[in-house]
Amino acid sequence: MPSFLELVEETLDLLSNWTGEQAQMCTLASTMDTASLSFVVDQADKLGGTGMVEVDEELVFVDSIDANSATASVPAWGRAQRSSTPAAHAVGARVTATPRYPRHRVRKTINQVVRMLGPDLPAVLVDESNTVDPSKLAYPVPAGVRGVVSIDWAAPLSPPQWVPVTHWRLDTRADVADYPSGVALTVGEVMTTGQKIKVVYLGDPAPLVADSDDFATVTGYDEAVADLVVTAAASRLVLAPDLARVQQSTVEQSDRSATVPASAAMTASRFLRQEFLQRVATERRRVLQRYPTRLHYEGV
Repeated sequence: MPSFLELVEETLDLLSNWTGEQAQMCTLASTMDTASLSFVVDQADKLGGTGMVEVDEELVFVDSIDANSATASVPAWGRAQRSSTPAAHAVGARVTATPRYPRHRVRKTINQVVRMLGPDLPAVLVDESNTVDPSKLAYPVPAGVRGVVSIDWAAPLSPPQWVPVTHWRLDTRADVADYPSGVALTVGEVMTTGQKIKVVYLGDPAPLVADSDDFATVTGYDEAVADLVVTAAASRLVLAPDLARVQQSTVEQSDRSATVPASAAMTASRFLRQEFLQRVATERRRVLQRYPTRLHYEGV
């Protein structure tokens, strides 16, 4: 299963033509804490002139570079630019000059896509927060439940075994004073006190946070949806170069316009988005066919 970091790398690879476009990079040669206003690199010439520099995933504005000592100076306001997060950086960290697609922005875009998918493509989630308690009329379940796929309880057998619950009802308008999520589950059969209850349901996907976060485990989506997220993230990020043309204040932008049509990024974005929409429809049908849901069940 792909991790959050792998999704970031795949998105950047797609946007940079895999290996066709290489950013200028060097290596941090001195430690930085969250308040440092200077840092040393191994190759000062790779930073070019002053401007935006990415250290790990923090954007830092450099206002001067000493070529002899390879020391970059940062103004008092220069840390954590463009909504990036101030962080400590160790010797050996990657330093990228004027990144076209900052990594922290790629992360945010991936999570924006995950949230955007929620209304059209439900995630398959599992809640095991409840244990059998005969004194309860109903059990709280997470907010955003659209329908229950299955409910099981852990029978105290050897080895332990999940037993299907065949009589239950989901109340999506429960009193928030008793059930903070506003959703409650009533179970109409005898279970052994203290045993765990497992609810599999369809709901909104959870965002990714850490590099190691497994896409399927955290979001509740199938692994096959990961490339769909990468495609959608790329379709949104690729528009940045075209939006920059609105203010053609540099010779570089003017020269680029002569060789790259102004609509090139828009065309690429439309193509990627069309692929995305087709895949969303396909994955939605697959999920709903595989995981039919109910609001109540009285089976055998």
